[in-house]
Amino acid sequence: MHGMEGARGASTIDPLTRGLMLWVGLLVAAVGLTLFPLLLVDVPPLLDHPNHVARSHVMATIGTDPNLARYYAVDWKLVPNLGSDLVMAALMPFMSAEAAGNVLIGVILLTTLAGILVLHRVLFGRLGWWPLAGFLLLYHGALTAGFTSFSLGLGVMLLALAQWIAFRESSVTVRLIGGVVSCMILYVTHLMALGFFGILVGGYELARIFARPRGRRFGGVVWMDLAVLCLPFVPPLIFFLRIQLGDANVPEGRLMGTWTLWPRLRGVLMPVLNYNLYLDAVTLLILGGMVSALAWFRRLRVAVPMLPGMAIVSVLFVVLPGTMLDTGFTVERFPIVVALVGVAAIRPEFPRSWIAPATAAVLGVLFVARMTVVAQVWYQHQDYLTEFRAAVQPMERGSRMIVADALGNDMAVFRREALRGSSGHLSLVTVPALVWVPTLVVNERSVFNPMLFSHPQKQVLSVRPEFRHIAPKDQGLEKLDQILAPRPLEEAGRVLVPRFAAFDYLLITYADYLSPEKRRELRSLEPVFESGRFIVMRNQTSEPLAEPLGRVR
Repeated sequence: MHGMEGARGASTIDPLTRGLMLWVGLLVAAVGLTLFPLLLVDVPPLLDHPNHVARSHVMATIGTDPNLARYYAVDWKLVPNLGSDLVMAALMPFMSAEAAGNVLIGVILLTTLAGILVLHRVLFGRLGWWPLAGFLLLYHGALTAGFTSFSLGLGVMLLALAQWIAFRESSVTVRLIGGVVSCMILYVTHLMALGFFGILVGGYELARIFARPRGRRFGGVVWMDLAVLCLPFVPPLIFFLRIQLGDANVPEGRLMGTWTLWPRLRGVLMPVLNYNLYLDAVTLLILGGMVSALAWFRRLRVAVPMLPGMAIVSVLFVVLPGTMLDTGFTVERFPIVVALVGVAAIRPEFPRSWIAPATAAVLGVLFVARMTVVAQVWYQHQDYLTEFRAAVQPMERGSRMIVADALGNDMAVFRREALRGSSGHLSLVTVPALVWVPTLVVNERSVFNPMLFSHPQKQVLSVRPEFRHIAPKDQGLEKLDQILAPRPLEEAGRVLVPRFAAFDYLLITYADYLSPEKRRELRSLEPVFESGRFIVMRNQTSEPLAEPLGRVR
């Protein structure tokens, strides 16, 4: 009897409640699957991310670690692009830099998802199934490239955009306060996120102006709206100019690079780009095909005020150079913004009852496949980290380490094998994804490494003046032949001076790509560590430390 009453009670749940329960259940399951890879690895293989983890470790421990304090300095100032630094600085008192880095990635994923859902809710007045397609875009090319401050900025930008639209009919004071707060948060998080926010809210306001009757388009109310639009951007502009035009003696970078076709081709894939290029291409084709078909058959509701901003971002993606403000891979990030806003700004209306669940099934299979790839790559990466930690273990604390990769002329071979999935993996289609892992030597052994990001106009961490000559800004990997050369080498009309003399150790990465002859040659130099993927050389002629520093526990 009681069983019959329970069954009758369950059957009385109205369809709306049942649908909401199913939606929440799928949301929770998808969030769990999205965050699951973070449990498999200490430091995820996100190109730049290890560098940020290492820098955060230095900034958190420099006051108690004299080995690091000897080489680095921290100067907190209101520069842009501090998003990941601030989040990790808030977490570091409670956990290690590695754990804080994983929490940061989780925050980025959840903030981006929340931005998509909230913006869709503001634009259409209710949630639905379609915004869950945004799960396919969470592991986009900028995140897998380790652009953590930018990726965090994208999520914050979506939330700020939703806030702007939600409070659009509020008083001028409320809108100004909300705008200033949003702009300053975006400025500190990442400058490009602030720029995209300006373009999108500008396009939104432009669409509202032209939606008015022709005779009322430029009345007093419109001019007030334009003032409310522009004024919030004044404070971040002042801070930015103070940093860029300050008296500090900082290296000058290139304002604008050159236009090339390759960044446009790579950029098209960026909204879905992670570790399997073929699956990424399939994801892009299926998502794009679905949206195009729905638009063709006029089954797509679109938040029209969002279109001008998205169109401007798309045009800029085509015409701007690939590098701006001395920042690489700049223009490739534009399609990610269009994709994230685009998912939030549309609402499909399926003509047949079976099409919606079929679409959900296809997208669900894609999502599970993509997360399986991420989980597999991250799980395998833990072995790489273990081998790296063993490689740097012989290094004395307070010593100096330089890094060279062994790819050299084998880069094309590495890329082909990575694309086939037989060896290694790539970031941004062409870049070996593990090039910044050696920066974690500061976490493991308090060893100086010139590869840490320490640009005075971009970061609060800097190299002390007496060591800047061996740590040029944005220092990358060295050439192995250059470091080990007994005399200067001529290349492209300039002299390359061997730099190993200024360091105590040389770490060779991707050693599995060394030829047998080269490995035998290195072995004759008596490395202090040798494994399949790493070789460590001790420089017997390096200048000794001025004062040996003890191990800090």
